[in-house]
Amino acid sequence: MTRLGIVCEGLTDVVIITELIDEISPDSSYRVIKPYLDATTGEYESWGWTNIRLWCERNSGRSVEIEPDFFRAGAPGIVMQTVSVDIWTQNSVETICIQMDTDIAEKIDTKRGFTNYMSSVEGASRRNYCEKHILKWLKTDARDDLFLILPTMALETWIIAAFDRINAHDVFGDSEVDYLALDPKKFMGYLSRCRHIRSKEKTLEDYRNNLWPIVRDGMEKIKERCPEFLRLTSFLSSDER
Repeated sequence: MTRLGIVCEGLTDVVIITELIDEISPDSSYRVIKPYLDATTGEYESWGWTNIRLWCERNSGRSVEIEPDFFRAGAPGIVMQTVSVDIWTQNSVETICIQMDTDIAEKIDTKRGFTNYMSSVEGASRRNYCEKHILKWLKTDARDDLFLILPTMALETWIIAAFDRINAHDVFGDSEVDYLALDPKKFMGYLSRCRHIRSKEKTLEDYRNNLWPIVRDGMEKIKERCPEFLRLTSFLSSDER
């Protein structure tokens, strides 16, 4: 059994990542380190990439406190105690998984850092640029007990990639779809207005009931269309974790 600690940007990311763990690696256990789960409302706080950066900078090489969190379906609802975790000596978790959308690459360094990187580095990509900065914030090199989840452009792309010209012709028309270049917010809006996506409440339960089934049922399509999704599912199914 693998013990995973998860740090991610927001509600959609929490739901999809944790449900993937349950689906692909049911023997693994996990806790969401960030964002915090409000024990009263049962909902996650609003976070974002700047808080990912702050968390990395503040906790590089230090102990962090894991807040109460929902575990996978079948376990009791909310675990009320907190656990102190040294993210590098692995006292309570074996791997820290950090998710950050890469549509914010230009915002990491507003002095043309991303533009210069893309024009001067061979094999440059949004993913590589964001990975480089997360490792810098953590003051570490790549390591076996750290797994970065860096979707292009956002994790919502994985949801969109379950649709195509056949099952959502009213959104995509007859044109070829480049899932890694589209605007996730815009296409999530299109799919919602055309009733392909029915999530409205923006709650943990709503996303689990409406967004997760899209990913679960379209998993093979998403693997073909989104390299980072394939990378994550391969990691979760690996016997070498």
